[in-house]
Amino acid sequence: MAQISGRIADDGTIDSGNGFTVSKTGTGVYMISFDTPFSFQPAVLGTIRIGNTGKSFSKGTLIVSGTWDYQTKIKTYDKDGDSQDCPFGFLATDE
Repeated sequence: MAQISGRIADDGTIDSGNGFTVSKTGTGVYMISFDTPFSFQPAVLGTIRIGNTGKSFSKGTLIVSGTWDYQTKIKTYDKDGDSQDCPFGFLATDE
């Protein structure tokens, strides 16, 4: 079983985790590339992080909009459904 998890800041920097890189490709759009591809397409879960960021994300939405064995695409939105940069956490697993 392989698992990769991490915490990503709203600007796309990695707050914690390893085995992946992140590219922020637009407002609220993040491409996470796995250093070692999974043996097949993993399941990816994500959640917007709520904390002391100085912003309110409590009513935001995170969507995993595409997953391949080597990367996944995460999109984040504000409470009105508009793209917004949000901090989030994710877990990718092939189990």
